[in-house]
Amino acid sequence: MSTTDTFDRDDDVLAAEYALHLLSADDRRAFEARMQDDAALRELVRDWDHQFHALSDEFDSVAPPAHVKAAIHKRLFGEVKKPSPLSGAFGWLLGGGVAAVLALSLVAVMPLFMEPQTLAPTHTAEISSEDRSLIVTAAFSADSGEFTVRRVAGGPASGRDLEMWLIPDGAEAPISLGIVPNEDDARITLPDALRARLTAATFAISDEPKGGSPTGQPTGAVLAAGPIQML
Repeated sequence: MSTTDTFDRDDDVLAAEYALHLLSADDRRAFEARMQDDAALRELVRDWDHQFHALSDEFDSVAPPAHVKAAIHKRLFGEVKKPSPLSGAFGWLLGGGVAAVLALSLVAVMPLFMEPQTLAPTHTAEISSEDRSLIVTAAFSADSGEFTVRRVAGGPASGRDLEMWLIPDGAEAPISLGIVPNEDDARITLPDALRARLTAATFAISDEPKGGSPTGQPTGAVLAAGPIQML
């Protein structure tokens, strides 16, 4: 990087964390105040931005066969009378585009986290609808056992709730993680029994009655889904 040598390592690390939106709200404001009068510090951030965005140029997305979404949806959720508006996006997230998602996990998912991160996340996910009218991000820290959930776009319909589900690899049924909080940012503790099941798992969000599914399984449309990526 062109400016690293003129700064101590703390500034270089701060610039990288700023580019990834890993700083707390207070630290972010303080860093932005410094950048207003420091062109070299702004250049550090630009350098990191370019490096992170360049990752996505190294991979091509791969579209899976059209039947993938239908097969996985039927196996995990059963027959749902109300059709899902997710169409091909659910299949792409669950069955393909793995290389692209791995590359984009830094440049597309992590920049969305604005909640203070005292411990570095070990897993991240972007849970989005096909038209991106609903976007929820999740970052899990194995050290704390918590994942930070942020609702970036969209929300529940009037009188309804959004319910979040974990679909472990090879699972016969999704596991409810509860209602997506109404606040933009929230922390949820993941039960010990589920922490070891995050590898190759998927998050999904369904439309449910107020208070959540009365059956313990999705009863409404699957609105969004996204694979969990290990960092």
